[in-house]
Amino acid sequence: MNPRRSFALLFDTDPECVGRARHRIRTMMDGEVDEFVHDAMCVTSEIVTNAIVHGGPPRAIEATFDTMAGHLHVTVNDGSRRLPCITHGRAIGDGGLGMRIVSSLASSWGAAAGRPGKTVWFTLERPDP
Repeated sequence: MNPRRSFALLFDTDPECVGRARHRIRTMMDGEVDEFVHDAMCVTSEIVTNAIVHGGPPRAIEATFDTMAGHLHVTVNDGSRRLPCITHGRAIGDGGLGMRIVSSLASSWGAAAGRPGKTVWFTLERPDP
């Protein structure tokens, strides 16, 4: 059995795309610890939502999960060169908290401007038993 599972998905501005990305993550990580899968779906939701709200076309997500190492890597690309940042001091409900969630749950994350837009990525490591 191949220890690597992956998928790629193009998406538009339809909010249902967030749910489709979460579903693909959950399916790809079948059999993993619930908390690990939940964190992966949560972080995926945040960066896909950011691409829909703040990015431009084309939008795409790619994910790879190494079942042996317990390592998930997700990249989301969009057409905007504006990089995400962590906002501080905002009240809940004012928006802008997504990258704080990403920062707190992901093992690592980053963003890079490119052509035609940017790539936002995160990694998540399987927790020790």
